[in-house]
Amino acid sequence: MSNKITKQAGDGNYMGALAMVHVDIGVSALFQITPSTQGAEWLMEFKRLGMMPHTKLLLMNGEDDAFTACHTASQCGSTVGTFTCSQGALFAAQVIKSLGGSRCPVVTLFATRTTSAPISIHASHDDVLFFKDCGIITLFARNPQEVYDLTLLAFKIGQDAKVQLPVIVAYDGFDVSHTVTSNDVLNEQGVLEYREWLGKYKRPNSLLSLDHAVSLGGLALPHHHMDIVYAQLMAMENAADVSKTAIAEFSERFWKIPDLINGYKMEDAEYAIVSLGSTFGTTREAVDVAREKGIKVGALSIMSYRPFPVHDVREALGRMKAVAVLDRAPTFGTAVAQLGADVAGVFYNSPLRPDMMNCIYGIGGRTLSVEHTFEQIIHPLVHERDAWIDAARPVWVGVNGGK
Repeated sequence: MSNKITKQAGDGNYMGALAMVHVDIGVSALFQITPSTQGAEWLMEFKRLGMMPHTKLLLMNGEDDAFTACHTASQCGSTVGTFTCSQGALFAAQVIKSLGGSRCPVVTLFATRTTSAPISIHASHDDVLFFKDCGIITLFARNPQEVYDLTLLAFKIGQDAKVQLPVIVAYDGFDVSHTVTSNDVLNEQGVLEYREWLGKYKRPNSLLSLDHAVSLGGLALPHHHMDIVYAQLMAMENAADVSKTAIAEFSERFWKIPDLINGYKMEDAEYAIVSLGSTFGTTREAVDVAREKGIKVGALSIMSYRPFPVHDVREALGRMKAVAVLDRAPTFGTAVAQLGADVAGVFYNSPLRPDMMNCIYGIGGRTLSVEHTFEQIIHPLVHERDAWIDAARPVWVGVNGGK
């Protein structure tokens, strides 16, 4: 083991909070909501233990207050991190949207949870995907180790001078937020080297600048507004290259971490299953079952949801006969859901265009078993093309019906 690394047991919330300690964030404004609550509690505990001497923790009256404080602190040049999910994120939606337009690289750890109604505290992706077109970098962690890794990366990527955008690190509520694993973490020497690599955040046009007056939050008339939004688009596109560089540098300095997409048995696959987050563990096992039956299928996990790795996905899936894209968020009145639409869009105007079956699964924390994955996804994908090829809506997997 490297002399920069030690081992630490922890769940997703703990590992995310520990990463913020190692970043040495300046401000965190918090309002707890399940299943992100323990992340905020761990930050308070780390502060009590003297592990965050330079960090100001602000306990707020609601999520909109919390993100307003984070927004302001970032505009003043602080390194800012927080936790939220589900209804809490929706309460703060106006401010979260403003983070992107204001170019505030606030990092939000997001333990995904179904949004009401009906009330649920279990995992879906409809909360985090609500913000998919808000100019926010969005990374999906599959386990507590990746929550830690991607949080460390998030600050490096978001604060880069060519990016200056907020970052969401999403991880499945309870499935990852409350699952304890053994993880590689930076020891004291590693933390010092990481902070040197990260560098001190220097915000252009900080509200606290003594060199010149700054006005933020002003009105942009038609002559300027579209150009400002286009600049935000350029920053998001820059984030793709910055992310790849950050992954390569981190992997060289500390330990190997995942790429923007990760495949399993994709080399000779004729079919593929595409997913976000912890579901990759299930799809890999289902791929093993299918391989034993002679079906050449692979699994693909997308870590960078925004910016979406268009060229990487096109290269990985273009030669497939058909792909199943799994969405853990409902869609109503349209043929494909969010991830399905993104994957389909990769092949817009492309001569390589595999057939695609879009599937809805796991809503409200419903388990997607290996058996369901094989019987209701892989088998129809390969052997029952007529059942889904002209469907007017995604295939719902594991549903018992409703009225």
